[in-house]
Amino acid sequence: MVLPLPQPYASIVLKLLFSLLVLVFTVFANRILRNVLKARIKDATHVHTLSMLVRNLVFIIGSVIILLIWLGMGSNFTVAMGVLGAGIAFASQEVIGSFAGFINIVTGNLFRIGDRVRIGEVTGDVLDVSILRTTVMEIGEWVQADQYTGRIVTVANRTVFSDPVFNYTARWPYL
Repeated sequence: MVLPLPQPYASIVLKLLFSLLVLVFTVFANRILRNVLKARIKDATHVHTLSMLVRNLVFIIGSVIILLIWLGMGSNFTVAMGVLGAGIAFASQEVIGSFAGFINIVTGNLFRIGDRVRIGEVTGDVLDVSILRTTVMEIGEWVQADQYTGRIVTVANRTVFSDPVFNYTARWPYL
């Protein structure tokens, strides 16, 4: 015979079940949206960039829904979100700047994966553009001509606002 749970415990178990359900739904929604992007968009660089953006957006929405489950929609939720937002904004100024730089890179078509760029003091071929960093295979530096140095350099996306960005292959795909 199973004894019923006392009211506070039943509420916690129900919230845990709903949170788990939202988490599972978030993972499945992410996979479905990623497959839809792969089927509809043929350019691999755009698929990669958009799938990262969609993944982060889906998980942020899932996190807010889980917060709503645990805090409710009343004033507690509003106060918690306000304090949390202010604290996060202050603590992560660099992250917010890098995210704004990512938006600038994607919407402004500054560069794409495979382009030869110079960002600040780093020159090389772009390997990856993520939400916070751009990964570049470095050329030049101590090696003569345009030879790869073998180093992979990550540059914060916020540097597109403070340093000049030179794209050597923007209009012409060959050097």
